[in-house]
Amino acid sequence: FLSLTFGSEPEQQKILKNIVTNESLVVGLHTCGNLANEVIETSMSFRTAGVLSFGCCYHKMNPQTDFPKSSLFHQQHLPYSLHALTLATRAHGAITLEDFQTNKLVKYFRYILHFWLYHQENMPDIFDVGENHTRDYHGKFSDYAIGKLKNLNLLAEKDNDSSLREELDIFYQEHARSQFMRDLFLANIFRWQLGRALEVYLLLDRASWLLENNYQVSLQNYFEEDLSPRNLGILALRK
Repeated sequence: FLSLTFGSEPEQQKILKNIVTNESLVVGLHTCGNLANEVIETSMSFRTAGVLSFGCCYHKMNPQTDFPKSSLFHQQHLPYSLHALTLATRAHGAITLEDFQTNKLVKYFRYILHFWLYHQENMPDIFDVGENHTRDYHGKFSDYAIGKLKNLNLLAEKDNDSSLREELDIFYQEHARSQFMRDLFLANIFRWQLGRALEVYLLLDRASWLLENNYQVSLQNYFEEDLSPRNLGILALRK
């Protein structure tokens, strides 16, 4: 077992040369962000017999430098923002009604927290507030919000009192019942549907890149989505 970073450094290349040959099949499982590109590029560099790549965590890519990779897509392509890469990363498998209702709670808590930051804290930018355990979204909004405000260093010790909790819960109730919140949630359902298309488009760029480097390529599902939403694999065999 070798703990090694794929890359172009001489020491890395020296180690890779001993294990990656023209008879090798390189398999990239859960290759986060640009690691998939590194695995593919290493395979092409060492002229391996083949590569099987499963990409994931596209939001860890740099949309300016990590996409596109193929000459075809360089000629004309859809520009990807970090938001587009994040959407491509979203799970696309079927979910139960119970999971859907939980997702709805999660969205409402997050949206309304951002509304609070916008209206009460004058913070117009949308930024990542982090994950929580599912049970936190089944409790009071004030408990969730105060935890987040603490983590973001936006809550002074003196502010952590019952009046603030009451104010937060009233704020949540008002917005949760609003038509605007319902419209926002429904719009996001439509937006979800674009995630898979964005992922496929990104993977087609990688497939084209391999085609341009003398590989025979296929892009297909390798297992069911309920096992993992990252079930799209690129298989490339040197011609």
